Amino acid sequence: MKKALLSITSLLFLLSGSLHASETRVDSFGGLTLVVTDESDAINPFTLGNPAGLALIDPQTRFDAEGSWVKEVINYQNNGNNVMFTGHDYGAMDEFGGDTVKYHGLIAFPTDRWAIQVDGDTLHNDEFNTANDAGDVNSVERTRELFRTAYNFGPFVLGAEVQPIQENESFIPGPIPNGPQLLSGNGTINTILGNFGLLASLLGDPSPKKEQLEIGGIFSTQLNPLLETDNFSKLTTSFLQQYNETDTIQETSSIAGGPEIYYRIPGVFEAALIGLTGQESFSLAINYFGFLPDQATFNVENADQTVGLAVFKMTNPISSSLNLKSGTLFSLTSQNNHFLNPSAAPVSNVTGTTWTAEFGLGLEHPQDFTMGFQGDATGINDTQDDPVTTIGTTNYFSYKVSFGGERWLSPFWAIRMGIIYENDLNTGNQDVPLFFYTVGPDSRIISTTITAGVGYQDARFKLDLGLLAGQPSQDNSSNFGTQYGAQLAAGIFFN
Repeated sequence: MKKALLSITSLLFLLSGSLHASETRVDSFGGLTLVVTDESDAINPFTLGNPAGLALIDPQTRFDAEGSWVKEVINYQNNGNNVMFTGHDYGAMDEFGGDTVKYHGLIAFPTDRWAIQVDGDTLHNDEFNTANDAGDVNSVERTRELFRTAYNFGPFVLGAEVQPIQENESFIPGPIPNGPQLLSGNGTINTILGNFGLLASLLGDPSPKKEQLEIGGIFSTQLNPLLETDNFSKLTTSFLQQYNETDTIQETSSIAGGPEIYYRIPGVFEAALIGLTGQESFSLAINYFGFLPDQATFNVENADQTVGLAVFKMTNPISSSLNLKSGTLFSLTSQNNHFLNPSAAPVSNVTGTTWTAEFGLGLEHPQDFTMGFQGDATGINDTQDDPVTTIGTTNYFSYKVSFGGERWLSPFWAIRMGIIYENDLNTGNQDVPLFFYTVGPDSRIISTTITAGVGYQDARFKLDLGLLAGQPSQDNSSNFGTQYGAQLAAGIFFN
């Protein structure tokens, strides 16, 4: 199955204070997004993906850059077979597993009401999994560019962004199940995303320093529809004849949007309620270059997704210098994917829901220390069926507990450390691919990760370094793996 056929409009919410900081800072002491005071994890329209929110952040010209690198080798069992997974990921982006662009690239304010952001990032991913089938993607090279602008008209704020994306990928060679042998394969993906945001302030002219209540929404579409072209060289299993094949996947429709509500009392409380829904359709055409009759373009997939999110963070003073930090998040996603054959008859359907619940609690002494814990739980329940019977099920439950802290050694230097315990259980008969590893059918993966970091910050410059080392292992098995990685973030402030 091609990558584009499994996609749906990205409706990702990444929770990402007063500190000029970064995802690297937060990740280096356990990823306590609901506890830490950090601009990258504040709850506001900008960090949650509304382009109009750019005009509501502190009006400071700045340039931010961030990079991440992770290497992993994991052994596990899949249907009684020993499986080895190796992965290598690196890129000039905020963090892996998320696509929202926050404080990255150049942000400038030509006036105190008009903001622009120019950015670009890269991602490299290559992996080898002995359980993968021939034809699966095993390496990806992605580049993205971004231009975002927003203007604060007073009670109304408008924003827009354009994001071209280019991607090159290669496919695993070998015998395709119930098909020919794949000798080689590579593909390209190109698209231009467009996002548009509107916010209306119900408490007068919005300002980062004042209490704010905003309602609005976001609308997303493909300004240049996604086009995926995959080129294969194959060998028939019967007569050992080699032939070439080109699959062209075209996005025929894409639209997403929904309402948003934000409320903030600076330094005390911040919350958001967001609802989004999206629909996509894809067509497929196959060219066999005379070896077989070509497959004319037909509608191969229709997909829709709905997401709801509620989140808040709170700061309660315990004394003149000590604050109690707390936060809660809940999100629910439902999706439906319908796959069709050239005669428009249904081939299979995938329906399911995903939910996530998070809670964080900690203590903060501003510019001295922060410490706390955060608990996360996620459930995925999917069913794939054809017109006659159920093909596969996904019953996945994961929980994660993180503990971490940060200590400022001086007004400029800080050290950080965290520990993360994660337990992933899959009782279905389908793989559950996570970003760093795959949880096979009827298996449990337990992972312990240690994070550490150091940071420097003054009025004009910031630098954050984070390191991680983890060991995922399969429950009731000697199979285990190793993970290690690094993150580096830097920023320059011009006014």
